[in-house]
Amino acid sequence: MAFTTTNMESAEFQNLADKLKELADPKVCSRVAFDEALAAVPKFEESERDLLTRLFILYDTAGESVIQTHVYLAGVGGCLCSGTSTEKLAIACKLYDLVGTGILQRADFGKILNSINLVTSYFGDPVVSADEIDRCVYETFQHNPEPSDPMAIDDAIPHIIGHEVAVSFVRGEGKIRYGRPVAV
Repeated sequence: MAFTTTNMESAEFQNLADKLKELADPKVCSRVAFDEALAAVPKFEESERDLLTRLFILYDTAGESVIQTHVYLAGVGGCLCSGTSTEKLAIACKLYDLVGTGILQRADFGKILNSINLVTSYFGDPVVSADEIDRCVYETFQHNPEPSDPMAIDDAIPHIIGHEVAVSFVRGEGKIRYGRPVAV
């Protein structure tokens, strides 16, 4: 979240998500479908398309030119869209929730936050650990009437944003940089 490209707006990412849903399985996207969808969003400039393509490669962990669409969109949209931290997290959750239920499982929130963490780390900013993210999500779900049940995105966001882990992340006080602990 520390890195923002102010030219990219949530509507552009929503257009990309909609185009990807038309061209591919809503959860998985090939590089061919991604390139086609990216070309169909006219507002993205060449440098932005290049950056989004580089991030596609980051998410293609198996090297098979395939990514998990919703995880990619959440991480990239949650970092690169302009807005406050709360707005960025809301965008990330909306992009992750491709079917628009407005409700996510605990594991889904973990994937969203880890994805945002991954993109932020790509730019060299300090990030938080996966364990810290797990703690943030766990403690957020303690505010749910039944902690093991799915939680409404709108109910979860204020708890996540106000959590000490998220506050540390937004302030750039994470203890990990490029996958390694930061030397103090």
